[in-house]
Amino acid sequence: MDFFDIKNGLLIKYTGPGGDVIIPEGVTSIGDSAFQGCIGLTSVEIPSSVRSIGEVAFAECGLTSVEIPGSVTTIGGVAFAYCYGMKTVVIREGVNTIKAAAFMDCSGLTAVEIPESVTSIGNDAFRGCRRLTSINYKGTQNRWQAIYKGFYWALSIGTNIVHCMDGDVKLK
Repeated sequence: MDFFDIKNGLLIKYTGPGGDVIIPEGVTSIGDSAFQGCIGLTSVEIPSSVRSIGEVAFAECGLTSVEIPGSVTTIGGVAFAYCYGMKTVVIREGVNTIKAAAFMDCSGLTAVEIPESVTSIGNDAFRGCRRLTSINYKGTQNRWQAIYKGFYWALSIGTNIVHCMDGDVKLK
């Protein structure tokens, strides 16, 4: 816990060297820029006590994959942007909002899993994820069509298909 600055459940800043990091149980929010620029961070375990991930929280980190628990309702803007080594993202059922540019320019990203609980995907959310060839949505085609999707949410990605539970949807 020496590397965590936590006040009243808010993880304000991580000051450690990186590697495989386990966020302590009891943290309810990961603050803005808490891990920003931590190139040595290769994996992070987010506990089920976390309800929100702040703006730019993990931007420019060395993460190779991330699993966001269903306890998180909002993924902040630019939260995981510019994590060039990120290959997979799994977002669990319970997450409602993926804010603007949340995963922008994660150029190594190849696969993302989006739960049915998501109701909003912000502008530029996955923009520039050129190797993203697998988008798996855990709901129906009709539910996918009902999600609010901001401008350019999927600009310059490696696929034009979203795989839904009952078939595929072609991106426009």
